[in-house]
Amino acid sequence: MQSPCHAPLDDFLRHAADVPLDFSTATDCRYSSVGFLLLGAIVEKATGLPLPEILRREFFGPLRMQDTWLGVPENRADELLPTVLPSILPAWQAEPDTGEDAVESGNDWGWNSRYWRTLGAPWGGMISSAGDLGRYAAMMLSGGFSDAGERILPNAVVQAAMANQTGELAAQADFVGAARAWGLGWRQNWPGHSASFGDFLSPTAFGHWGATGTTMWMDPASQQFAAILTTTPYEESCSAIQRVSNIVTVL
Repeated sequence: MQSPCHAPLDDFLRHAADVPLDFSTATDCRYSSVGFLLLGAIVEKATGLPLPEILRREFFGPLRMQDTWLGVPENRADELLPTVLPSILPAWQAEPDTGEDAVESGNDWGWNSRYWRTLGAPWGGMISSAGDLGRYAAMMLSGGFSDAGERILPNAVVQAAMANQTGELAAQADFVGAARAWGLGWRQNWPGHSASFGDFLSPTAFGHWGATGTTMWMDPASQQFAAILTTTPYEESCSAIQRVSNIVTVL
């Protein structure tokens, strides 16, 4: 019997349909883990393939991202999991048990558990390395080409992903959210804010923070990028990561 703490992604998707809306359409814009869950389901429905396989075929493989998976494959978990650095859990999330009793009861569900690392959650289940993420960043800054000259994304898609897609929404009279510029899956830099990617990046820089203490940004103006991976939660590592970003931009 499946432990409720080890729910498959299909269970998450089924329960997402019962989640009430936080706000009316076109009145706010927020980052949403459920949104990425639904997007992944749409991709799978359109292609007829599991999302990890689509990503491997369309992105990770062509970009030679050999250390990247959306969920460590179960048939390679014993080989790969010892190479994945453990993350420090945030203060609000208690470290679940990791002993044999916890494994048997299904209570080993945290960020460092085998369950989470093999789940392949579209909203935060990717395992990668700084080198692999750098290859993806370089592809975005080159208009969608890999370093081998292979077209990975149409340039129109790259430009749309980098552009502010929420400006018109935030200008609506009934908009109540933060006027934060989002592209397609990426957030534009927010100068002067505690969640900015750095002090010396251009306003057109874009990227994303990770709750486990990671960030990745790309700056079309300077053609620079950074992939910074720590094992300390975002709440504690944010300012340190910004200082590292500052060093990168002035080198």
